[in-house]
Order: sequence, then C-alpha cells, then structure tokens
Amino acid sequence: MKTMRMMRIVTVTVAVHLAAAGLVMADPPDYLIFEIGTTGSDNYYSEGWDTSPILGIATGHSGGGGGEQAFTWDQNAGLVLLPNIPTRTYCVGYGVNDLGLAVGVGVAVFGRFPLPLIWENGAVAQLPLPAGEVTGQANDVNNLGVAVGSVWGETLGRGVIFAEGTATVVTTTTDTGCYAISFSAINDAGLAVGTGLDPNDADRRVGFVYDTSTDTAFEVETLPGFNRTFNFAVSNAGHVVGYSMLSWPSRVPFIWTEAGGTQQVPLPSDTSRGWALGVNSDGWVVGTAYIDYDLPFLYDGIPFLYDGEQTYRIADLLPADSGWNMETNTYSSAYGISDCGIIVGTGAHEGNRRAYALIPDDVVAALLQNFSAQGRADGIELQWGLSLDSDDLRVTLERATSEFGPWQTVEFSSGGQGTLLDSTAEPGQTYYYRLRIAGTDGGTNVLGLVSAERTAIGALGVALGAPAPNPTRAGTSVAYRLPVQQAVRISVHDVRGRLVRTVVDGVMDLGDHVMQWDGRGDDGLRAPAGMYFIQLQTTQASRVQRVVVVR
Repeated sequence: MKTMRMMRIVTVTVAVHLAAAGLVMADPPDYLIFEIGTTGSDNYYSEGWDTSPILGIATGHSGGGGGEQAFTWDQNAGLVLLPNIPTRTYCVGYGVNDLGLAVGVGVAVFGRFPLPLIWENGAVAQLPLPAGEVTGQANDVNNLGVAVGSVWGETLGRGVIFAEGTATVVTTTTDTGCYAISFSAINDAGLAVGTGLDPNDADRRVGFVYDTSTDTAFEVETLPGFNRTFNFAVSNAGHVVGYSMLSWPSRVPFIWTEAGGTQQVPLPSDTSRGWALGVNSDGWVVGTAYIDYDLPFLYDGIPFLYDGEQTYRIADLLPADSGWNMETNTYSSAYGISDCGIIVGTGAHEGNRRAYALIPDDVVAALLQNFSAQGRADGIELQWGLSLDSDDLRVTLERATSEFGPWQTVEFSSGGQGTLLDSTAEPGQTYYYRLRIAGTDGGTNVLGLVSAERTAIGALGVALGAPAPNPTRAGTSVAYRLPVQQAVRISVHDVRGRLVRTVVDGVMDLGDHVMQWDGRGDDGLRAPAGMYFIQLQTTQASRVQRVVVVR
C-alpha cells in the first residue's frame, strides 16, 4: 500500500514530456497539472489535441500572431515547435506516436486548401495525396508510422491510409455497403476508426472500423434511439469511443468493445450532451460534455474522465486555487489519455487559453531522468535530474545506512537539477540515498534509490552507457565499464521501482562489457510497453539509464 501521497496538484508553467506505462488505477488519482504554454512571443494561446498511446507525448498547436504552429512534447527537449510548410500559415498537430512522429494539417487563410502534414525529427513534409486529390488532412499515426485521415476532391470525403510513402483511399465497405468518409485514429494493431456513410440512407452516419491487416470493415452499433455514430479514438486494446446522435445538437458519448458492444458513457452532472474523444487500454475515457443555456450557441465546455464506473469533471480533480478554469468557457476540453493515464486537452489558466497535461501522481516516478551516486576519496558525489526544472519543485535529498531507513535529510533544493558532495559519509560504510519531492500543499512522494561507499578506488571509472536501441520493440544493449574486477549487479526496474529482471549478478573483470536485455522479465514474459530503468550497482557506485519499450 502506498503510504506517501504526491501533492494533489502543482501548477507549473513548463514544457515537459513525462512518460511511464503500466499504470493500474482504481480510484481517481491525484494529479500534477502542467501548463504547456505557447510556442513564441507572438502566440497568445495554445490547444492540446492528442497524446501518444503509451508514453503520453502530446501534440497540438499554438497561435495568435497571424498564424498557428504545431508542437509536440519531446522527452529530451521539452516543448518542440514544429515548422510550417511555406504555403500554409496555419498548421495543427492532430496525432503523435510514442517515437515523437506527429501528423496533422496545414491550411491557408480561413481554413482553405488543407494539406496533410508529417513532422519527423523537427522537419515538416507534406504527405502524399492519392491520384486526383488536391486536399486532405492526417489525424493520427501509430507506432509503426502508419497514418490515417481523409481527402476531399474528386472523391468528396473519403478515408485514407498513409503508409510507406503512399496514400490509399479505402474502398472496402461493411456488409451493408457503408464506406469510410474519414479516419480519426489508428492503433498499433492497424485498426483504423472513423466515420462512414450509408449509401442507402444519406442521413445515416456509421461508426466505421477498418482492419488494415485483413482489409475488412464493420460498423460500431449505434446507441438505441439514435441514427448517427461517429468514432473518434481507438486504444491498443481495441476500445473504440465516440458519440451517437439523432439531430443537432444532441450527442451521447459511448465506448465500444468486441465483448460488450456499444455502451453509453455517463455524462458529468448538470451536462446535457457530450462526446468521448480519447481512450486508453484500460478503458478509461476522456471527452468533453456541455452545459447548454437558453440562448442559441451559448454553452460551456466541461472536460471529463470516465474510469469505467464513474464520470468525473476534470475541474473537480483540481483544487479551487489552481488558477485553472475548466467550466465557464466554450473551449475547455479533454482530447487524449495515454495508457499511463496522462490526459491532454485545453483549458483556461489565469484567463488565457492553454494546452495542459494532467499527470497522475502514480506516474510521478517518470519525473526522474537520472540519479547517481559515486564514491570518492573525499566523500560520495550525487547527481540528479528531473524531466522538469522549476522553482515550484522542492527537492530533499535523504540518506540512510540501510535501504529501509531510517532516513535523514542531507540537502534541500528547488528546481529539478542538483549535484552534491556528501563529505560527511564515513569510509567503508555503504550509504543509501533517495529524493523526496514536495508540493505546495505539503504532500510528498519519493523517487529513486541509489547507494555508494566512500572510497578512493573502484568508482571513478564505473560507467554505464546509453541503451541502444531506445525506444525498443524487443530488446536493448547497454555498454558498461569497470576500473577493477569487482562484484556487479545490473537490473531492470519499472517506473514504480519494482524489479523486472536481473541481467547481471556476479564478479566481472575490469574493462568494457556489453549487457543485453531481451525485453523480458524474470518470469520469461515480455515486459509491457512503458518506461524502464536499467541500474548498475557496485559497492562503490550506482548508475542508472532509462529505456522505453513500445509494443
């Protein structure tokens, strides 16, 4: 049982990518909320449109200075401004995968002449269009690099698959002859979802599902009493979400599974309509509901989270003094939720329209980028880094002579980076160190555990290289160096610190070595997708590297 709780919420204006996976959520978690900010001095608003399926990388756009530019959150560089193509001044990122590959659309003034775009390694390119087509957009991309979207032209409104440098209009129909007019999302299994048209009933829209691996299609059942269904998102576990409607503006959110069929997602209290916009592999749903007023087109957007049993307003998960308004404006939204529970959307922060990310405190271990302890003749040198660096964070370094404590404070600091020489460490004694992060309300959480022994030899030359490949779909290799023959333990841990695999455990000769992890746990099963920490431990030093597994 968890005995220490992270602060209920800390508001931080920072560009950051936090990643983890394998989250198991029972009760609605406490959150960190991050304002993503804007991408330049001329831009005064930003909006979050999607999150990658596993790691929670975000994409969206920032604008206001005579144009709009897409962005992502990159694991190493934080908020990354994505360039526009020369002929389009308004560009939006609609989808992103766990490798940071983003897709979206570029348009001219007033939304004219849309073109599908792809951003890779900071460069922008137009995706190819099918023969005869002149406009289109890309809405999502999976971890295999297959993107989906739609085109308009000679075949007005058709669903398209972008793969291997080509664009293909999907002509496969359902058993009733319905065809896809757009695709909004695709999962790693190649299941594409979107909206279809019934040629026998022009007023009917269907929730269209296309299996790219079998070239087959079917429609998601419409909720009883409605005649139109629109699919918006699909999880890697096969959940599909969207909304059903009868006439404008009625909308009812749903979740579909192969086992359970189409089920209505309960709306938040006091709302009259809404849509489900994102879903993760645990079946947790996010979306936006609405409070309608007597005047036409007067409403408030209410972003929500549904955990399979209960629906929560996002606003109710935030303290009253957070500075965020998620209830009294038209643009508040929740568009994406990753498998680790990271939610991306848009809200009002201090009166400004801003993209946000909600990070469950269960995922806070992913804040830790590096944490090392190295024995020296004059003490033990410690270095740490978090994936955000803000004075709103209060970090305490604690020390004990046992991994179970008791713990004593060594150093206080603010911000996410730190270096300290613990000169009070006694020679010959192994010391354990950990970091405690405190929020503004006094809540805390503990990150990391490293140990070292003060000594003049054996530690200065200990090194652990970066994993390669990273991210990886199967296994990874890590080089390490030892200055003398010594006992070494190299292990793999998940983001909660649980042991996944012991790879090396014994006496190793001095010199350079290569450790290979096949991506499996000690039980022989493949480790789930997510972030893992590879730790090298000797009696004098501890080194840690991160690796991301995608499936």
